[in-house]
Formats: sequence, structure tokens, C-alpha cells
Amino acid sequence: MLFRSKPATRVQFEEYKKTAVGIYKKGRLKQAQKIFQRLALVNDRDSTIQKYSRLIETEIRQQAEEYFVRGFGYWGQKKYRAARRDFELVYDLQPDYPKIQYFLDDVKKQIQLTQGAIDSLLLIAKEKEKLKQYTGAISAYGKILNIDPENSAARNALSDIHPKVESYLAGLSDQANKSFKAGEYFNTEALCRKILRIDPEKTAARELRIRSREKRKSRADDLWQQGLKVYADKKYKAAINLLTNKINGWHDSLTIGMADYIFADANLQLKNYKYAVLYAQKAISKNYNIKKWIIPYSYYFIAEAYYQQGKNKLSKRYL
Repeated sequence: MLFRSKPATRVQFEEYKKTAVGIYKKGRLKQAQKIFQRLALVNDRDSTIQKYSRLIETEIRQQAEEYFVRGFGYWGQKKYRAARRDFELVYDLQPDYPKIQYFLDDVKKQIQLTQGAIDSLLLIAKEKEKLKQYTGAISAYGKILNIDPENSAARNALSDIHPKVESYLAGLSDQANKSFKAGEYFNTEALCRKILRIDPEKTAARELRIRSREKRKSRADDLWQQGLKVYADKKYKAAINLLTNKINGWHDSLTIGMADYIFADANLQLKNYKYAVLYAQKAISKNYNIKKWIIPYSYYFIAEAYYQQGKNKLSKRYL
């Protein structure tokens, strides 16, 4: 092992430093850190040792932070085995990292709890397979892999029924293509997701899903433009219907906030005062940081809706 004893000469000391720097540049931070720490016992004022000790300490903290953030993401997604790997990397780099011991203990506990569910699903999958109910078997194996993406029993079982799986996937693919041609984009994407959950390498399904999303978004954008036009023409019921279909087809925070504003105004004009207030309140909350000009108009809608209902005191609060 490198550096079992103190360097006997200045030349040897410099060689050890050079070796430690090389190890650091290869990314083996903990090993390099240990060598620099031992070299510091000989000469802690050496500029090279001070420089690389600081660099290593900074990079270890950064790596630990990156692993923790990724592990925390897995933990939130209930992917506990993946989370444990990252939390263990954090612990190896920085054992005193805040709350790392808590998260390590928690993922170990969760893995034990999920093992019971995995065992039950394996029994169900095997039974379905015996009955030639391959959809149910694949579904059960898929649920196992959702809990534990690296579960060897589920992966091996899926491999064993590969020809049957391929036949099943071909059927799903055929359904997805028919749905796409029929303009049933939600169903197309759902079928593609089923395919990709079983076999993520099915590029045709991934591409079809992307094309379906694009078609769905394009259709929704057309509905949005039509909805805005009929709203401008004061055809309020038609506007509500078109914009509702747009949101159901494709939405984001910006369009939802704008739609709520339009729904509030449209319902006010249609004398649906309860809904006018409801959508105006939604518009206020959703546009606080997006389209602030909507907010005073939304307050007006609320005030007017209450006024039309004879609730003058409530109305005045929003003026």
C-alpha cells in the first residue's frame, strides 16, 4: 500500500505528492485525500498539499450533495434501492452529512417493507403465467420492477416468457397505431406507456408517443384559438366548451390561468355567479406570478357576481 511510512527524503516526499495529485486527477478523491492528510503530517505548510486538500474537500462536498439530491429524488419516488445506493455513496464521502444516517435507516426499513409486496406479486405473476394470462403476469412483473427496478426474479421471468411478451407487445403496438390513426391520442399514449414500461427499448413506441403528444398539443392549440375567437364574439357557452376541451387535451399553468379568467367572465355574462366567483378566485391564485394584469379584473368579476346576487357587503370587499 502507498505511503505506509513517512517519506525518508525530500525526493520521496515530492514523489508521493506527485502520485497523490495523479490519483486526484483520476477522480479517486477519498484515496487522494488520505495521502494528502498523511503528507500534511510531515509538512502541513506545503502549498501543493494545502491547495489540493482544499480542492478535494470542496469536490467531496459537491459530490456528496449531488448524490444526496439524486438519492432524495429516488426516495421521493419510492425507488428505495436506488436511493440507498446514492445515500451510501454520500456516507462514504462524507459520513457527517446532515441527516444521511436517518435516510439510510429509512430506505433500509422501506426495502424490508416492500419485500413483502414483491413476494406476493411474484406469487400472483407465477399463477397468472401458469394460467396463460400473460397480461396479468406481465403486469405483476411490471409492478415488481416499479418497486424494485433491479429485481432479478422479475427480470428473469420476463426474459423466460419473452416470445409471449413480444406477441403481447405487438398487439399493443397494433392497437396504438390504430388509435393514432383514429385521432385517439390519449389512448395512443397510454398504450405506448404500457409498451415502454415492459420494454423501454421499443423506439417505435417512443416515437409514436412523441408524435401523438405533438398531435394532441396541436389539436389543443387549435381549440384554444377557436375558444378565444368565440369568446371575443361573446359566444360564452361555446368558448367554455372549446377551452375546456383544450385544457383536457393539453394544458400548462399559463393557459389554465388564462382560461380561468375567461371562464370567470363567461359565467358572469351567463349569470352563473357561483362559477364566476370560483373561476375568478382560481385566476387570482394561478396568475399571481404569471399574468398580474388578470388579478384586478378577476376581483371585479367577483365583486360584480356578488353585487348581482344582492350581496353588497361581499361585493364591496373586492372593489
